[in-house]
Amino acid sequence: MFKIIKKFFKKNTNLLRFFYLVRDKARIFYNKKRRSRFFWDLRKGDTKLSFNYPLCSSSIFLDVGGHLGIFSKNILDKYNCQVYIFEPLEDNFHKLKENLKEYSDIKFYKIALSDFDGITSISDLGASASLFDRSEGTTKNKAIVKSFKTFVDEEEIIEIDFMKINIEGSEFELLDHMIDTGYITKVKHIQVQFHNFVNDSELRRKIIRDKLKKSHKNIFNFPFIWERWDRID
Repeated sequence: MFKIIKKFFKKNTNLLRFFYLVRDKARIFYNKKRRSRFFWDLRKGDTKLSFNYPLCSSSIFLDVGGHLGIFSKNILDKYNCQVYIFEPLEDNFHKLKENLKEYSDIKFYKIALSDFDGITSISDLGASASLFDRSEGTTKNKAIVKSFKTFVDEEEIIEIDFMKINIEGSEFELLDHMIDTGYITKVKHIQVQFHNFVNDSELRRKIIRDKLKKSHKNIFNFPFIWERWDRID
């Protein structure tokens, strides 16, 4: 039976493409992340929502999970503000420095921001890095870790205008730490991507969101894609 179906679709490639298209679109209705991605794309989130902040040349922006520096590049091109970028993965760090070499008002940190100070193993996922151990097969590298509180105190930063967080599952520990220490109030605008491969991610996200509501207002919410929180002043 399977061979007959396979043979039928092989002869009718357009019908097969249509089947896959319908299948992918149908996932919007039962998969929260797919649904979020659909509405995020509909709102042109990657070009409009992500870079629509009240920043200027004196603003401080923290790019936590800098990857190749694309997000920071867009912020610099639009606002020319002061950028602090964090990327613990060696290859990505060198690539983002190369990508941003034409910009002057930027500080590079080959460290991970989290809820503790020390050295830990980091999973090399190819396109990204994570303190969260996602699988046994991934390459592990050593990385320097600083708590958000330690970093802010060492750099003597009074206020952060915008902080983007995309750190492959470690956002839960980082945000919990920022909330517990009270340092969350040092950040005016937060844009965070939660990741649903973490155990109890739905519950942990809900708990953090409930805590955030005490100091920040939720501006947009696309679960497990991006959400924005603005400080209540």
